[in-house]
Amino acid sequence: MIHKRIIYLSSLLFLSQQVSAQENTITRGQLVKDIGYLKNAIESTPVSPFNKIPKNTFRNQLQKTKLELLKKKNISVFDMYLALQPLIVKLEDGHMELDCTEAFSKLNYLVFPFLFDTSDNSISIKNIKRVYRDLIPNEVAGKKITSINGFSTEKVLNIFNTYTSGESEYRRLYMSNDYLNIYYNFLFNATSNLEVNFQDGSSLKIALLKKMDARKIINEINENDKNKNSQTHTDRKYNYKIVNSKYALLTFNSFFDIKEFTVFLKKMFSDLKAKHIQNLIIDIRSNGGGNSLLGSELLSYFINKPFYQFDKAILKYSEISKQDFFKSTQNTDKQKLEYMNKKNGSSEIKDLSQELVSPKNKEEQYSGKVYLLTSPYTFSSATDFTNAFKYYKVGEVIGEEPGGILVSPGDVVTTYLPNSKLELSITTSKYYSIGAKENDNRGVIPDHNIKADKALDYAIGLVK
Repeated sequence: MIHKRIIYLSSLLFLSQQVSAQENTITRGQLVKDIGYLKNAIESTPVSPFNKIPKNTFRNQLQKTKLELLKKKNISVFDMYLALQPLIVKLEDGHMELDCTEAFSKLNYLVFPFLFDTSDNSISIKNIKRVYRDLIPNEVAGKKITSINGFSTEKVLNIFNTYTSGESEYRRLYMSNDYLNIYYNFLFNATSNLEVNFQDGSSLKIALLKKMDARKIINEINENDKNKNSQTHTDRKYNYKIVNSKYALLTFNSFFDIKEFTVFLKKMFSDLKAKHIQNLIIDIRSNGGGNSLLGSELLSYFINKPFYQFDKAILKYSEISKQDFFKSTQNTDKQKLEYMNKKNGSSEIKDLSQELVSPKNKEEQYSGKVYLLTSPYTFSSATDFTNAFKYYKVGEVIGEEPGGILVSPGDVVTTYLPNSKLELSITTSKYYSIGAKENDNRGVIPDHNIKADKALDYAIGLVK
């Protein structure tokens, strides 16, 4: 199956004229230097980058890709992305990817109108993007797709699985929603007239909006919302709502800003206690991770003894990790000096089971029932939080298996290929979640295996 994908996608390295007219090119010499930098970064920075494919296989495929690119008369940053990202995906490190978003955002690209549900190896329309909601009938939501611009469902899923980074096909397919604009403009025979055929025999034809036109419409919608004094918290990192006397809902979208989160939790749990709310639903279905300290802070309100989330971590030192560590304002001069003196290529095992987190005192702890909602988008630190939540029997996990696994790369740093300026996210460590075994590739299995979009309704049913 892998060989089939390589053969099929080799024909897609040439972009449509619509996009190529607007892009920047690099020289052959610059391409060679960028690929050399990429090769060195992948071989020297992650703890174990070649668990899924052998190092020699990676090198051989990288060399073939370079020679294929050198045949082109003009080489663009998008050619590089389309050629190199599939090879990075094969490493199955969910945190590692090549990203052309910055260059792509400068184009007046066609805006794809949907988000997809890719479960059961099929594609159905999950949501219509806000800018298209007056242009597309609501009844298409939920319909299964058979083709997009002549591309069969199988071919579309192949593209998703080939270009989206993730530690499993399950995760890659789900995460492809984040890149649909890029995939459509480069890989779906991009045309301003989109044609979608559905399993029930119906079809949809619609003229797509360019980015600049879509932005104007969204600005108008936002302005109207302001005039109506409407308030939404969907983009906030976290918020809570006491729905009724029975339960409250904590929407936790991002593991960022530990100081703000600490204050937020103190206020929330004080409020729940004062109003005698005995059921709390925590929604992390849209949480892609971040700083695991936020997970520990939340767990400290439920677990009544010292605890930890990780058994151990393996740290690897490299030139890229040192540059990132040195730039961080959170590290002291002494810590920076010690880190910089580590030998490049060396690794260190850190026992994290001794770094215990203290629980909140009895008066602050929450004693009601807790339900945790998950989805394939639940990733990285959010997956680790889910694992600890289940390991310590805090409550019941409802939804779909999170996208991360229990032994996984972590501590992501960002670097840039020197000439194309493509962004490369790369990992510098490997973490073992509590209870995980060596080379444990499993995820967290929910207590109630429910489709993610139905998980909240299911949890409310349990509360009632």
